[in-house]
Amino acid sequence: MNRAFLVVLLAAAATAAVISNEVPDVVEVPSADEVADVDVDEIPEVVVADMDELTDAVELTDEAVELQTATVTRQNLSQGNITSADTRVVNRVYRARGTEGQTKVRNVRIRTKRQISAIRVSRVGDSQNATPSIVRGGVGNSFVIIRIQSAVGRGYNYRVEVYVKKSA
Repeated sequence: MNRAFLVVLLAAAATAAVISNEVPDVVEVPSADEVADVDVDEIPEVVVADMDELTDAVELTDEAVELQTATVTRQNLSQGNITSADTRVVNRVYRARGTEGQTKVRNVRIRTKRQISAIRVSRVGDSQNATPSIVRGGVGNSFVIIRIQSAVGRGYNYRVEVYVKKSA
């Protein structure tokens, strides 16, 4: 009986000791100088016609709009508030499979006819430790460039939603 108890105790201790071998994500926020140096013409584009643990909050400024806050969670991004006066104009999923030793980066450019009121970039399925970020534009503008970057050797799977105010 003592041996069985010892085996069970050792198995439980070993299981509890190894919960995760993954290194937690560190979200890198581009500085104002890095964002200002981005040439929009050099960015591959996708033109669209038609909350885990909080790790960082980014302040984005726009000349014509008061200060907006983009909340970045481990795998999701949220900017602006969705109200009953808003309508969703973009609802797309972007996927990439992982390639050993490589990082996948995709810049998604979205243009709207009206001012953007909210943006949601949500992980679909299991975490692959990718990071979404807003490179340019966003709430208060009629465009946004969203960068989705995978971890080395991993892919990503994200749903991008963009909302605008309903026309009067």
